[in-house]
Amino acid sequence: MYRPPLAAGNGTDHEGTEMKTMKGLFGVGLFGALILAGSAMALPAQASPVSRPRTAELEAVIDLRAQRMQVYINDALKYTWKVSTARPGYVTPKGSYRPIWLARMHYSRKYDNAPMPHAVFFHGGHAVHGTSSLKQLGRPASHGCVRLHPDNAQAFFSLVQKYGKANSKIIVVDHSRPAVAQRGNPPPRAASGRPSPRGRNGGMAGYYEVVASALARYMTPTP
Repeated sequence: MYRPPLAAGNGTDHEGTEMKTMKGLFGVGLFGALILAGSAMALPAQASPVSRPRTAELEAVIDLRAQRMQVYINDALKYTWKVSTARPGYVTPKGSYRPIWLARMHYSRKYDNAPMPHAVFFHGGHAVHGTSSLKQLGRPASHGCVRLHPDNAQAFFSLVQKYGKANSKIIVVDHSRPAVAQRGNPPPRAASGRPSPRGRNGGMAGYYEVVASALARYMTPTP
């Protein structure tokens, strides 16, 4: 194999090799210096951000059917308590509310000055409060308020004070009603022994399905 002749001298270009080595070392050193400088300039941007406390959210979900109240803090279930809501003839309003005002001890002007300890009012005169009628807890018995065991009423009262009215919700639901009826769309009822006028598919497609079925029966010859 052909090899180019060596330069004149002792057969090895030591001077050229040394120059290349020095240039390489200089380049590596310069590159490292640039990296260090860039890292030093980036240090302030890597400082950890100032921590901010998370805003707590308190929710009390009252189920009229189960006669239970579940208390959530930051979406985590913390307590489940028995309640007494409105008995027949009275109403506990359904919906989502914010606490309006709190009273450590309130007396009902409407119902013979009945005591309402640790009352959290959420809709007019309706409140979550303690009661002495402990045997009635777990079934409807009130004039519309949400009754709790006195200890639980005090605990809920303190939670609302801790997290604030703006960060608290009282939600009253009734899971005894069908989901469709809750949306205001009662399911269609068909006459006994007859198919629904909407057919299996529903809508106009179901209507044409019923008409086609009737015509088919009419056109089929009788044996």
